[in-house]
Amino acid sequence: MKTVLVLGASALQTPLVRAAREAGHRALTADNVPSNPAHREADAAFDVSTRDVPRIVALARREGVDAVVSSCSDVALPALAATVEALDLPGVRPKTLERWLPKSNLRRLQAEVGLPCPEFVTGAPTASLIEEASALGGPLVVKPTDRSGSRGVACIRADDVRTLARAAGEAAAIGFAGDVIIERFVEGVEYGGDAWISNGRISELFLTDKCMQGAIVRGHAMPSRLAATRKDELASQLAQHCRHADYTDGPLNFDVRIGDDGPPILLELAPRLGGNWIPQLAAWCFGVDLFAAAITAALGEAPKLAPRSPQPGASFVLAAGRHGTLAEDVPVDAIARAVPGLARLELDVAKGDDFEALRDSGQQLGRALFDLEA
Repeated sequence: MKTVLVLGASALQTPLVRAAREAGHRALTADNVPSNPAHREADAAFDVSTRDVPRIVALARREGVDAVVSSCSDVALPALAATVEALDLPGVRPKTLERWLPKSNLRRLQAEVGLPCPEFVTGAPTASLIEEASALGGPLVVKPTDRSGSRGVACIRADDVRTLARAAGEAAAIGFAGDVIIERFVEGVEYGGDAWISNGRISELFLTDKCMQGAIVRGHAMPSRLAATRKDELASQLAQHCRHADYTDGPLNFDVRIGDDGPPILLELAPRLGGNWIPQLAAWCFGVDLFAAAITAALGEAPKLAPRSPQPGASFVLAAGRHGTLAEDVPVDAIARAVPGLARLELDVAKGDDFEALRDSGQQLGRALFDLEA
C-alpha cells in the first residue's frame, strides 16, 4: 500500500481519490473546504488550503506520502511541484512548472523560443499597460495570469479603452497575484483536451471539439473532427513546449486555436488532467482510464494506455442562468432513464442548496455525459 495525496477535494477531484483506493492505496485529501465531497471518500482528509505551499509540503512529509496528484485546476500545481521537489517524488518540478505558469510565463517562453503565440502584454493593470494592449488592435482577450476555468476572462474591443481597463481591473481582482495578461484574439476554431507525454513524445492525444458560451467552456465532444494532419501538427507543438520546459512524462491539459492556415496556437497548457469531464469522456470514447494513469505515473511507474476504436461521446456542464435555491432533489436516475443518449449524470447540488448564475467553471451545478451514437 502506498500513500497518495490528492490536492483539492471538489467533486472533480473525487475520481483521483477513487482511482488511488481502487489500486489498493491510501488516499489523502487536502482542501480548505471541509464540506467538499472528495474529503468524504478519502482515508484521511486535511483542512489545508492547496495554496498554502509550506503546509502542504509539511503535511506530505508528516504522512509519508509516496505520490501527489491533482487535476482540473492550476491552483494546486505550485504546491504539488514543491512537494515533488521537497520529497524527491516522481512528477513535475518547480523549474518545469515555472516555464508554463503563471500564464504570462507560457507566453514569454513561446516568444523566447519562437513558438507560435498571440501578441500580448502582461503586468499589473496600469494605464500604461492598457495603452499598450489597446495598440495591439483587433479583439483582445483579458484574463488573470494565475487562475483557470475561465475565471476573469473577457473579450473586449481594442478601441474600447474604458471597458478594457475595467475588465483588466476585474481580472486582476480575481487573480491571486493581481497581474493580468491581455492578448490579441486568435482567429480559428478552439479545441481542448488531454494528452500524455512519454519519454519526451506525445504518446496519446485525446482531442475534443469544444462547446463554448462566450469565454466559458460548456462541453466537449470526442473524437474530434479535426483532420489527422492537423492533429499531428498539434502533437508536435505540444512536444516542443514540453521539451523547452523539460517535461518528459505525464499528463497534459491544453486549449488550442487552429485556423485554416498557419500552425496551431496553444493558448493554455498545464501538466495535469483537465476538468469538465475530459478524462471521463476519454474513458467513454477510448476506454482509457486517465485517473488511474495519473496515479500510476505519480508513483513513478509508466502507465499502459491502450486506446480502443472510438465510441463518440460528449460531456456537458450543467449551470443556471440566475441565482436561486434548489427547491427539490433532482431525480438523477429517472432523468438518466428518460433522456435519450444520456449515459451519465452527476449533480453537485441537493435540495436546499443555493446556486449562482454561470460566470465561470466555479458555478457548475453538475455534468452530463452523452452517447452520441444512441
